[in-house]
Amino acid sequence: MNIKIVSEIPCSIFYEGAQKIAPFSIITKEEERVQLSVLPSSPEKYSAYTLIITITNDKIADISGGARVICWGEGRATIHLAPPKVQFRFTPRVLGQKKLNKDLVTLYDDGIKKIMCEGTSFYTFDLPEGVENLKMKVKELDRGAIVCVNGRVQDKEYLLALYSNEQEWKIMHELIADEIVVLENGVKTVEVLPTMLRHEVRSFYPAFSTAVKRDFVPTIKHSYPDILLPYLFFESLFMGDENFARLLDDGLSNDRSAILEFIGEVDTVVSPDFGEWDLDVVALYNSKERIIRPDLYKIKVENGKISNIIHLLTCN
Repeated sequence: MNIKIVSEIPCSIFYEGAQKIAPFSIITKEEERVQLSVLPSSPEKYSAYTLIITITNDKIADISGGARVICWGEGRATIHLAPPKVQFRFTPRVLGQKKLNKDLVTLYDDGIKKIMCEGTSFYTFDLPEGVENLKMKVKELDRGAIVCVNGRVQDKEYLLALYSNEQEWKIMHELIADEIVVLENGVKTVEVLPTMLRHEVRSFYPAFSTAVKRDFVPTIKHSYPDILLPYLFFESLFMGDENFARLLDDGLSNDRSAILEFIGEVDTVVSPDFGEWDLDVVALYNSKERIIRPDLYKIKVENGKISNIIHLLTCN
């Protein structure tokens, strides 16, 4: 079997006594248990680990944690390494504390930044990894309280809002976006997605609810050749932008639910990595799966519109 090893994090990989640097490829037997020792170049951030790959009948049957694999069929696969991050644990360090009439709210760091509410009830919540510049505010209510935590996560704004009715704490909002604006009746967010048209997504969230309104606005005005229309189409479909329908011929259904039922639970569109496929063939898969077997589709485009979507095969 031909397996390509890739990693976004620089790593040294030891395989059969030799040191290699990703990307590289290995050739295995039809029945084999492969062991790779992965040593990230930043040991202060990522842990070393051993990756075990089980190959049965020239197919990947299993893979241990720390990677995901895309199986392309015909004895070919791509393994994406994902070294685990180092988890530091130490004596909790208090970052902020607020005393309410009936509760004590503490923001602290024990290797993972957390918020703890104790008094009328007990509640703890882990904040996102890498969150910085934390600020906490509290507000007493006639019956209960509201706690808000603001911060930054990878150059984006972070908001956590908790509500207590004097019996339990609940999450009103937890949001990460390029811009967050708190209004009297909810929260408005603006986020720029890394799509081909750099869509700006404007959303509104009432308390204790997902977004009830989302507007998608392209920030890049660009005309793409027909061969790239499938990628524009599936990007819009995956992120919930109803403008996907403008890329479909009138003869095709523009029912989003029906299309998603046809293609299944997928969230990624790429060009097939192996095989002699024409440019009008795309691969769809669910990036959250550990062992991925993409579906290949032939996309017919006529007069600047998608006229047919044909399922070719499921990679194995």
